[in-house]
Amino acid sequence: MTQPPLWIGTAGWSVPSRYAADVPAGGSQLERYARALNAVEINSSFYRPHQRKTYERWAGATPAGFRFSVKMPRTITHNARLANCSAMLDRFMAEVTGLGDCRRTGRLERACLLQMARLAANLLRRCGFVSTRV
Repeated sequence: MTQPPLWIGTAGWSVPSRYAADVPAGGSQLERYARALNAVEINSSFYRPHQRKTYERWAGATPAGFRFSVKMPRTITHNARLANCSAMLDRFMAEVTGLGDCRRTGRLERACLLQMARLAANLLRRCGFVSTRV
């Protein structure tokens, strides 16, 4: 049986100066990071929106098979608590589709990370979406 791929990354791609020598040289911080690890969380999307062209630029700076996990905006998870947020979710998804370069890979390469307020997490539990108490 073939093992599924394993993606390893961190929250963000900034390389602290004390580790700079351990990361391949040349290129942007993201390009250097992507030569050492194969996944990353985009945490800044939780605090502010990014333009689609920004996501496209980030996708273009990484090799095929690289994975992005995008944190869903707090306006959806904390402010709206996942309720009546269709328009906000549509906007977010339209932005992050910039990460999916189907011409290069044949599939979209992203996941969404939900950092949720306790109330929203408990609501998901009560509705049966998660089975453990949070």
